[in-house]
Amino acid sequence: MNRIEITKTGINFLYHDDVILKETGNWLYRTTQVKNVWPCLRELCTIASDVTWEDLLNVIATNESLKYFVETCYPNYLFVAPLNIISRNVIVKNHNIKIEPILYPSSATDRPLILDSKIKVKNNDRTPLPASMKWTLLEILDILFSSAKSTYSCFLSYDGLRDERYSLIPHSDTMTCLMSHCAISSQTTLGDIFRFVNNNKMLKAFMSEYSLCNIAQFHKAAKTKPNKFSTDVRYLQIGSYGEFFSKKFYIGSKFYGVARKPTGTEISVTTTPLNELVHLPVLTDNKFTIRFARNSKTFASCFKDFTILDILHAIYWDIGLLSPERCSR
Repeated sequence: MNRIEITKTGINFLYHDDVILKETGNWLYRTTQVKNVWPCLRELCTIASDVTWEDLLNVIATNESLKYFVETCYPNYLFVAPLNIISRNVIVKNHNIKIEPILYPSSATDRPLILDSKIKVKNNDRTPLPASMKWTLLEILDILFSSAKSTYSCFLSYDGLRDERYSLIPHSDTMTCLMSHCAISSQTTLGDIFRFVNNNKMLKAFMSEYSLCNIAQFHKAAKTKPNKFSTDVRYLQIGSYGEFFSKKFYIGSKFYGVARKPTGTEISVTTTPLNELVHLPVLTDNKFTIRFARNSKTFASCFKDFTILDILHAIYWDIGLLSPERCSR
């Protein structure tokens, strides 16, 4: 499986060479150095066995795209206590779910970092379930520097991003809010969100790479006058999903439509032209259910907050599955 790896000198992309596989029947990784990490933040990530905390900070300092992201989203990361073991647990308490770091602070910055994929999923007072959960680069950064990011909340409104006092946040500060909790104000439409992203040059560039979506072309398609507006969809929604599959745990966000009839039914809007959807309000559904994939039984019903990054990625990842040319009619 392709992945990226943090080494002592940088970040490498490791991919299988299909030609060698075909000729020899054996997998062989080819390696290329990653200069722009934005498209790789969601990639599965490992850490080479000899990488220390000092090495990691040096990798951040010498990779411009990574340095920009970390300094912007985790402005106090240099004041975080060093860790030797990077670990986490999934905790459901009072129906709220959180992914919390297990802290093993150490004053030694020259010991190799250990990335632990084993987790325990704790559901209130029940016996915790052991599982494994693979790491992405973003998840590693978010656990390491969890105490260094902003903790305030914001609102995505029809006219832009607003802070807790409901004052508009300048475009120049939007990127600093990416990992902040975010709600969507009432009657904010998909078109409003597109305009918000389109008016912020850096945010637009980042989301295009992070979500692997040609945002400029999709926004252009959304501006085309439609032959009709969608009448099947009442509103659009960002939701979550959680699943146990073969002792592996997965959690993520999704973007979908909510049907008029039958009322409340989830329907895919991936193939619906964007210009038929831009007038619809976008809501968030914080309630979701964690299930066992084998038998669909419920493990826990819980609530999850969204960040701005969660919301925007759910939208752009979904629409990016199609070519922009197919997104208007």
